[in-house]
Amino acid sequence: MKNIMIHMIYVEDWLLSSAILGRGRNYREKNFESFQDMSAVLSYLDKVEVVTRAYLKNVSEHELRRKVKLQFSPQGAAYDMSVEECLYQSITEQLYHLGELIALLQSCNLQVSTFD
Repeated sequence: MKNIMIHMIYVEDWLLSSAILGRGRNYREKNFESFQDMSAVLSYLDKVEVVTRAYLKNVSEHELRRKVKLQFSPQGAAYDMSVEECLYQSITEQLYHLGELIALLQSCNLQVSTFD
């Protein structure tokens, strides 16, 4: 479950930092073993959220329409996508993996409710 959480955070980090802001095409997923405890995961989450919130605070319609190249792996195809599409990809990825986490918790007989 820890690795799924790290992956979810990483995807947002990667899409924003690499694809949207263009801060390096060699952005690689974090080493899951480098996160020794939940505080390290939460620290990474906080760092990524600061960058995301700062970006979204001033994003314009023009910026959302801007085309960027999105390449999922160094050997993979590159896709021309709008910034808005990249942001939707991040949301889609997080929803997918959130469902995965809920399924894992339920398989351990833990009830998951979002209406508490």
